[in-house]
Amino acid sequence: MTAFTQADRDGIWSVLENGGSYTTKLAENEMTMSDDVIEALGDTLHTGFVMPPTSLIYLDEAATKILHLADGWTAVPVRVYRRGGSITYKKLPSGEFEATINI
Repeated sequence: MTAFTQADRDGIWSVLENGGSYTTKLAENEMTMSDDVIEALGDTLHTGFVMPPTSLIYLDEAATKILHLADGWTAVPVRVYRRGGSITYKKLPSGEFEATINI
């Protein structure tokens, strides 16, 4: 799991509250993908791709449950997409992922 710095937490909350853009790094294990998904992403895996969340996050009861159980990065996509934003991911040579939040 990614351990966010205070600057990351502040940056993410600022975008959630005020809009804008913020980029952070995620540990490789935050983005578990099947071989089929990796193959389908092709070059965009390393140049940038958007992976929309499940439609369940738009149901209030489901979103509440996810947010109640979530830790670390898991809650961020729910909050971002429910606010009409998006997240662009890019796999880095280190194996980490760069995630850019836009609202």
